[in-house]
Amino acid sequence: AAELLASHRSDSNMLGMESLVTLIDPLKSLRSSAVIAAKRVLCPEDTGHDSFNLHNYVMSLIIYNNGSAEAATLDGTAMENHYAQLRNLAISSVANAIALLLEEETLWESIRSSRTWYGDVLVPALVRDIAMAEECPHEACYASRCLTSLASMSESTLFASKIREAGGMMALKIAHEVGTREYALLAQDAGKCHQTILRCR
Repeated sequence: AAELLASHRSDSNMLGMESLVTLIDPLKSLRSSAVIAAKRVLCPEDTGHDSFNLHNYVMSLIIYNNGSAEAATLDGTAMENHYAQLRNLAISSVANAIALLLEEETLWESIRSSRTWYGDVLVPALVRDIAMAEECPHEACYASRCLTSLASMSESTLFASKIREAGGMMALKIAHEVGTREYALLAQDAGKCHQTILRCR
């Protein structure tokens, strides 16, 4: 997947992201392989990055293609759709990676050294995705799952606090309302995230 993502060809990038999502899914690949891939997605200093940093690539899709000025210049173009698909796959891969390492009880250990970046950069970006549930319900679902897993860690209440500070509770309320009207899965994911954060007092 890394070689495809490092390519300058847009079709190779898409294949790479699709391969990454499959690789992180323990139902579609060996669990040991899924865990390794999940750590590379979540850990910027993972020793497996070599010449291509998978973490930086995936996270940049989430952070910099979220309502940015650059993304706005792509409105109405074929590349807009391309980047939207890449971003959807990126959020999906991060949601699955976080959930998998939470199950393995290695999530806190894996992201502890980067916890400030996660709290100050990734969490607000995910909250924005949730707040935009009407326009992008699939991203809002994945973003809700990411935040649910981060807030579920018994080792720290940091992320629950950061979600509240970023306006997460109001965003989740909006997403839940959108989900109740149109997308049952979104209502379920947003509701679960909301309840998880309420328990982290």
